[in-house]
Amino acid sequence: MEITENEHINPYPVDNLYDTNPQLNDDQGLTDPYIYGQMHERNGQSSENETATRLKSLKWSVDSSFIGRDCASRQIYNLINSLGDPNVFLTEKGEFAMWKNEKIRKNNKNLAMFERIEVWDDNVISEFPFEHYASLIGYFKVNIPIEKLTKVLSMSLNVSYDVPAKTLKIRGRNVYDLIALTTLVCLILNEEVKLENIKKYKLVYKYMATLQKESKYYKKNGLKSFVYKIWQFGGV
Repeated sequence: MEITENEHINPYPVDNLYDTNPQLNDDQGLTDPYIYGQMHERNGQSSENETATRLKSLKWSVDSSFIGRDCASRQIYNLINSLGDPNVFLTEKGEFAMWKNEKIRKNNKNLAMFERIEVWDDNVISEFPFEHYASLIGYFKVNIPIEKLTKVLSMSLNVSYDVPAKTLKIRGRNVYDLIALTTLVCLILNEEVKLENIKKYKLVYKYMATLQKESKYYKKNGLKSFVYKIWQFGGV
């Protein structure tokens, strides 16, 4: 049977996919708008803590181009709002911050599938599926059979795999990109979507766009749908 493009924007009905809800917190946004100091004040902590001090002395580079909003020095604030203080935070130019799984699980269950999340001030720019900074890295523990590894790696240059550690490494602009690409990997491994269709119907772009509010492909329940699919696969 011929499959139309619309059926491949998201091959799962976003609004009713998660019949068994994996205890996601709807109120827990990934990039909450309040500033870092307000967050700590709400938690009964002083905003003048070690992380706040490090942010004030941050020496990471900032790009003023049209893709500059995705660079590491801007994304670090979104991640701290979402995940709290990093386990590691090095503020010199070219360095990074890192959150371990225990802290991720505690602060944002929507991201609990990742073994760790990092943001690097390395100015890496990806050209697929459009030009963007790929400052964020998510690590997802998964056993990928050798016969399926080529398919997974052929999906996107933003995806790599550490075979001995059985760990998928995914780069993106933000955490939404990490979730979208991880979802596609799970679909490939479950043989629910073929690599040929991912390329033919530009699903890397469309899945990433499903979680971006400014996109025509945006779905209100897309985040729940994708996170549930990863959880169902066994990554959480």
